[in-house]
Amino acid sequence: GYMLDGFPRTIQQAEALETITADLKKPLDAVINIDVAPAKLVDRLSGRFICKTCGATDHKIYNPPKVAGTCDRCGGHEFFQREDDKP
Repeated sequence: GYMLDGFPRTIQQAEALETITADLKKPLDAVINIDVAPAKLVDRLSGRFICKTCGATDHKIYNPPKVAGTCDRCGGHEFFQREDDKP
């Protein structure tokens, strides 16, 4: 089996997924749509940041590093935010 998160997002992707699942003989059994307030989604996405050294992902509210400005995994001090995680 499989689980897809945030995919497909376009008609073209949905058509490609339909072709793939038919070829694999593993059709979709169910779809779950989780309705979340847009403001909550922006808060969740825009709080993510990533360590430049090791790639660990943290969140300023939901999963902050134990020591502010220091990566829990590698001790790095440089972080960045992906373009698609910005408000």
